[in-house]
Amino acid sequence: MEYIAPGNTMTQGECTSRGIRYIRTIKIFRLSRKMLEHIENECVCVIADGAAIGPEMDRLYKCALKKKNIHLYFPESFEWLILQSGLVEGKDLQAILDHPEDYIDSREYFSWERFFTSVLIERTKDSYLSYRKTKLNEVYLHENNKKSILKSIEGVKL
Repeated sequence: MEYIAPGNTMTQGECTSRGIRYIRTIKIFRLSRKMLEHIENECVCVIADGAAIGPEMDRLYKCALKKKNIHLYFPESFEWLILQSGLVEGKDLQAILDHPEDYIDSREYFSWERFFTSVLIERTKDSYLSYRKTKLNEVYLHENNKKSILKSIEGVKL
């Protein structure tokens, strides 16, 4: 199996430990339909930031329809996955995740990714889970936390 994703320490380490070939994509436009068309029988899972993959979505989807061994998963963002994992608590968090459109003010947030990043930073500040966009807190790489985050990826088993 191959796993194609943006550079991410968590997923790269998990793939390596399970003997899954990991292909790091720096820019989403490098993940082209041509790249996927050369995949023969190998099972491929493409996991990408849903906000970033938008322009390529149609082409990748059509390619995946033609080849049943190519699977696509486009979560809102990595921050959304962390919030979805259950590591971060909050009375209203599940409601925010279930209906983000009720909470996101487009005057304040350019994208849903920025909104979820803001929520994650705010909910984890001054805690051991403190989140920064620039460098992943090592605590998210601890085995139990990593498992919680990866388990929240519906339909994808690493």
